Amino acid sequence: MSRLEWARVVEQAQALVESHAEPVTLRQVFYRLVATGAIPNRVSAYKRLSAVTAEARRQGRFPELADHGRRIARWRSPTPPTPRRGCAGCTGATAPPGSPPPSTSGWRKTRWSPSSPPGTTSAGCR
Repeated sequence: MSRLEWARVVEQAQALVESHAEPVTLRQVFYRLVATGAIPNRVSAYKRLSAVTAEARRQGRFPELADHGRRIARWRSPTPPTPRRGCAGCTGATAPPGSPPPSTSGWRKTRWSPSSPPGTTSAGCR
């Protein structure tokens, strides 16, 4: 296969993007170019298309592409439970008035013996 002329590929991609009423993704552009035979269906061609269109966008020579799959994921750590000296199930102690309920977000697995119903703490209490 002969060496690709990426300037020409970018022109074809630009015409393709501008021909659509709604924004298109890089993936859509890539597969349309593959279908026309402008570029091979290879990961290296996809990465190069991404690089040359990104550079053209930065220079203001290429329209914006849609990006539906990217989201910024932020880790939300659970709030640690309020430290308590005992639990109501073994010492009779209760939480101070106005304190938040115990955390159920995975800090500690709830454990109970088969003879006691969930919600009572007979085993695993600290």
